[in-house]
Amino acid sequence: MENKIMLDEAKALETEIRWIRAAGNKVSNLKKRNTLFDQANKLEEKLKNLIADNGIDRRLVYHSHSATFTR
Repeated sequence: MENKIMLDEAKALETEIRWIRAAGNKVSNLKKRNTLFDQANKLEEKLKNLIADNGIDRRLVYHSHSATFTR
């Protein structure tokens, strides 16, 4: 049950990262764009740690959104 909660949290975090990056791509102000991408990078580190600490299969997190995730 706890793994299911962590998996849901990881999926939500991954979705949030995607939304932030998409917003960053639409912003023309370079400073705001960099701020958004920095925020996304910090969340991505948090996501990687969450996946590693809880032994979550990365394919379960990223597969629902993109089959081409290669990191």
